[in-house]
Amino acid sequence: MPRAPIQIGRDRVVVGEDRLVVDAAVDMPDWEVRNYRRRRHVFQGQSYFLSRRMPKPGGRVVYILEHWPDDDDDQAGGTIVYDEDYVRARDRGHRRYVAGQLTIPFLIWFYPLLGLLPGRLKYYLRERVGLHPENSSFASILFEFVAGVSAIGMNPALARIPELSPHRGKIALAGLVLVVDSIARYHKRLAEDPYPYGFYEWLLGRRKL
Repeated sequence: MPRAPIQIGRDRVVVGEDRLVVDAAVDMPDWEVRNYRRRRHVFQGQSYFLSRRMPKPGGRVVYILEHWPDDDDDQAGGTIVYDEDYVRARDRGHRRYVAGQLTIPFLIWFYPLLGLLPGRLKYYLRERVGLHPENSSFASILFEFVAGVSAIGMNPALARIPELSPHRGKIALAGLVLVVDSIARYHKRLAEDPYPYGFYEWLLGRRKL
């Protein structure tokens, strides 16, 4: 007699005697069929490996997993613990991906400005509208450096423009402020600090994700 499906979020799971069937609401790219260094999938304390994946209409995908052999000497290529926490995290990531596909063509024009926002606000916008914190921060670093160097470099030419000549000092100072911030934030990237620092946020010390 077939066992009743188990509901894990939007997924339906059937535990059989020799296999596990996961009818997933969305595709899971990390779930790959491999002939060697297979990824270990753990569900309710039991280990499995993925043997087949079958896409269905509407975006659902059926994954067929078999019991992990006790005598398998092949080193596992990573472990996935499949449970409600995993499904919730996966669905959050999928929503971000969908939101990003819709909003990135619009947001990308504002990346140099959005990258100046504080890092935690950028993470909030990632959840809401698909903003990529690291990419937007890097775009703002390039924008700052180019704008700052341009402001400093064109300072002598401003002397010949009556309307701008009195403001040469302020324009040069603004350019210097931009260049200093861009160099400091780029240095954080070179040091492999994962936090996407905003404008002069590095003055607050090392930030945590």
